[in-house]
Amino acid sequence: MYGDTPPPPVDVLDVTVVGVGLFPDEVVQDDTDRSPRALFTPAFTRREQPHATYAWTGAKLRDADVAAFKEAYVSAVGEAGSPSFRERGDVTARTQQAVRPPAVALGVFGALAGMATLLLVGQALVRLLRSDRDDLATLRAIGAGPRLTSAVGLPGPAVSIVVGIAGALCLAVALSPLAPIVPATAGRGR
Repeated sequence: MYGDTPPPPVDVLDVTVVGVGLFPDEVVQDDTDRSPRALFTPAFTRREQPHATYAWTGAKLRDADVAAFKEAYVSAVGEAGSPSFRERGDVTARTQQAVRPPAVALGVFGALAGMATLLLVGQALVRLLRSDRDDLATLRAIGAGPRLTSAVGLPGPAVSIVVGIAGALCLAVALSPLAPIVPATAGRGR
């Protein structure tokens, strides 16, 4: 019930707020579609249930004509209820649009970090091969072939690279719950 002179409150009580957050379907591009919501304990809900009203009613349609449903709803309720409709597809599209810039930024950052890593690893390998150049030349001078010189020079860097990649993958998997990389979906399970 909206109006300039709302009725007096039915019940007044003190409450403790234990958390502030957003429901998945509240992640929207702007604040025009956001409505204040709260999640209450079962005890509070039982106490206040006789005074509850519903500002929103949801319907999940399977293989139905959305336009026909809206028409039937308006004819059943009438314009007095001033119905407004929000379709899940629209909310999902706005949510995807809202999270796209940070996802692109994270992807670009990851690509730049990967290129920087390749550059640094390449520099380290060149430096290592240059430092071992005299030793490898001595081995070649006494008759060592390419296989032997490769077997002497490459195991250390190869092990370092494999351990570094494995460590980076383990760290990425361990930290992935802190930064979801799957598409956000609005209203899943509703």
